Amino acid sequence: MALGDAVLQLDDDKPLGEGFHVYRMPAGMKTRAHRHNGHEQFLVLEGELIESDGTVLKPGDMVFYRDLTEHHSYTPTGCLLAVHIAGPEFPTE
Repeated sequence: MALGDAVLQLDDDKPLGEGFHVYRMPAGMKTRAHRHNGHEQFLVLEGELIESDGTVLKPGDMVFYRDLTEHHSYTPTGCLLAVHIAGPEFPTE
């Protein structure tokens, strides 16, 4: 996580940020580049998110990243995501 972001952990048997959670990113935030150890899915609930490949995501857009996928995300306006991450993420930088 980064300064200013917030996580509502819904899977209380998982570490913070794994399993099912709701994730709020403030305007201007960029996630660290990382590799997934397990699949990640998220649904954009509010705001806009730009993925490292340039894809612009808006409310209602759903993303599925397979195990070992590498990426990072940026939100110019701030966003709210419903997220499921199967396992821990590993920094690639």
